[in-house]
Amino acid sequence: AKSVDDLMLDAKAFLTQDKVSKGSLVRAGSTDRSPFLLDNQEFHKSVVLIIADDERLSVGIILNQPSTKAIEMELVDKKTSEKGHLKIPIRFGGMYAIQGQSPLMWMHNSAKLREAGCGSPVGDAKNGIWRCSQSDATGAIEKGIARPSDFLIASGLSVWMKGQQDSDGIQGEIRKGNFEVIPSSKYETVWKKLQNQKDVLTKMNLLQNLSDLNDAWEAGSSSDKAKEDVEEVVTEGIGEGFDEDNDSFVHNSDVRVAKLSDDALRSWIATFILNAPSLGA
Repeated sequence: AKSVDDLMLDAKAFLTQDKVSKGSLVRAGSTDRSPFLLDNQEFHKSVVLIIADDERLSVGIILNQPSTKAIEMELVDKKTSEKGHLKIPIRFGGMYAIQGQSPLMWMHNSAKLREAGCGSPVGDAKNGIWRCSQSDATGAIEKGIARPSDFLIASGLSVWMKGQQDSDGIQGEIRKGNFEVIPSSKYETVWKKLQNQKDVLTKMNLLQNLSDLNDAWEAGSSSDKAKEDVEEVVTEGIGEGFDEDNDSFVHNSDVRVAKLSDDALRSWIATFILNAPSLGA
């Protein structure tokens, strides 16, 4: 039997009609008790582009998760014939890959590039996010109709199965409250925040990358309500006036559960992407 919380989430999903399809943007749920505290920490505060959704599975790419890798491009100035080199960071898109296909996916959200026919739309929305090839991107940059920062590159896929016990792909994750649909009106704002993640992940910029990751996630909120500052000082602590039934805090402490989830994400990135577990402490 389902719990009251599960029934409430089902009712909310039904009433709001949060339908997900190819081309949709979703973000990790915003509840204080992150569903990704103990497992799949890479999804905590993630922004995900859904690139496939059928009767068997849903496939997406995490857009705001940094990595230590980059694509180095050689560009030729058509006026001077001078060669230049630049690096575009590669984002960690997920744990999976399709055998026999390039793991890299190039994307843009530029009206000018859409008009120029650079790539093709992900999904049915012609004015949404488009995917393209590296040669498409290089050509557009050399022609002067795009900047390197117009493109995002991700490696790896995230997968949600269907047909198994208690699983219904990404739509099931939405229904459980693990993810939320980002309104299409927010896509432009989210994309601009994603573009702020300009640097390859290093030990020195881990905290800045985490901050940029969080900014992109926050930009996808469907609520205009001011965000509660998770770093605020809790003056009541566990003394007078402390509400022991407030599940926003770790039991009998002034530590927010949300902070534990943030710390778990930092530890996951430090361990599995940076290969520097000590930075996750």
